[in-house]
Amino acid sequence: MQNYVTNKEKKIILSLSAVGATGMRISQHENFRDARWEPYLVSREIVLNEADGEKTFYVQFVDDAGNMSDVVSSKIMLDTTPPVIKSFIINGGEEWTNDSNKKVKLSIESDGATEVMISDNPTFTGGNWQPFSAVISDHTLPGEDGEKIIFIQLRDEIGNVSRPASAKINLKRTF
Repeated sequence: MQNYVTNKEKKIILSLSAVGATGMRISQHENFRDARWEPYLVSREIVLNEADGEKTFYVQFVDDAGNMSDVVSSKIMLDTTPPVIKSFIINGGEEWTNDSNKKVKLSIESDGATEVMISDNPTFTGGNWQPFSAVISDHTLPGEDGEKIIFIQLRDEIGNVSRPASAKINLKRTF
């Protein structure tokens, strides 16, 4: 099994192997209180119904003579929750900047982000992920003077991506 499940369908595939087995039972409970014996398979798809967190699966095999194997287990982490953007502001929330080099300071408050993508395009076309920093002090605004809208998305270490957020500032280098 992989270490993490991040898909919104919460599907995992257990890979199973037991020489001579004709039956098996799988459970998230060590005592198999919710499990039934079923024919032996080399893989089994399972849809998790629980909330995010660590999940443990227990498997036991049986042969035609009724001999049961020791119980084996495997753990996986369910993580389908993207990072949350608590706030995103440009230059401390100022409406205007007159920086001749078009440099602004981006401030991002978030839980769980390891990477950020910054773009002046809401579709993030051509955007690249970079290590997350709560403060990016030298972001260059695109184009000429006028209203600038900057978009961000965050990604956690597992690959969950946040919803986009935006902030705006007006660039006027001459008055």
